[in-house]
Amino acid sequence: MRVAKLWNATIWLYERRIQFNSWQLAELCKVAYSSALVINRKIAKVISAMTMEGIESIPSEVFMVLFRKRSIETPAKVHPKFEQLFLDETVLERQIEVVLDMEETESGGFCSNSEEPPGLEGTVLDLLSETPVHFDDLCRQLNLQGGEMAGVLTGLELKNAIVRCGGDYFCKPLQSKQMSRSEKERQDLVKHYLNSSKVDAFIRYAIINFHGFSRKYLQFYLAKFKAYFQDNFMAIGKVLRECLNSDSFSYFQMLEYVSPAEVAM
Repeated sequence: MRVAKLWNATIWLYERRIQFNSWQLAELCKVAYSSALVINRKIAKVISAMTMEGIESIPSEVFMVLFRKRSIETPAKVHPKFEQLFLDETVLERQIEVVLDMEETESGGFCSNSEEPPGLEGTVLDLLSETPVHFDDLCRQLNLQGGEMAGVLTGLELKNAIVRCGGDYFCKPLQSKQMSRSEKERQDLVKHYLNSSKVDAFIRYAIINFHGFSRKYLQFYLAKFKAYFQDNFMAIGKVLRECLNSDSFSYFQMLEYVSPAEVAM
């Protein structure tokens, strides 16, 4: 570190359970917002690694309403919530199923046994699967201009051979509409946690203090919530000792960090 005062001030605030965000820290210490943000996240990473009792593993999908800010994990030209949708393929599949049901109602459904169109349409279909692919990626792979690719994709859409997933992503229709038992259990688990007072308290805390955040650093915000509100968890000097004893966590490691699909709360 170059500025010990800034680090010590941040740790001092954490250990006294004083709530603050990175903008407030930057104003208080008269430093750049980016510096305050990096230090805040690094210390939150240390707190998230501290031994905690009463931890539950919760699907990050539960916190979808909070994903309002972009990160380097957010796909281009789409809402920040797509970080979750692309991480959790089961969530994305349900989104696609809704679209497919609407398509089938209007046109009588896509026949999976029909012959694939020849030529360029067949080549595009070969590149697509049930995992969405972006329009620009298709253009690059086939070395086609945007207008030509758009015409091919429109033709395939009219034949119900592909599905537009939003944000210029395309995929093949799902062949199975039946929801697996594990997926139903996951949905029930998500509904259970959405009705949890603990989750509701965290969502209100995050909206009031941060106005939402990216999915990428969800685990850090959950750790801060624990530090602020868990009785007997925080003590004077505890965070400082953990920072001194923790492994190095570089700026580039922070950029590469992504909250897991099952976060600890």
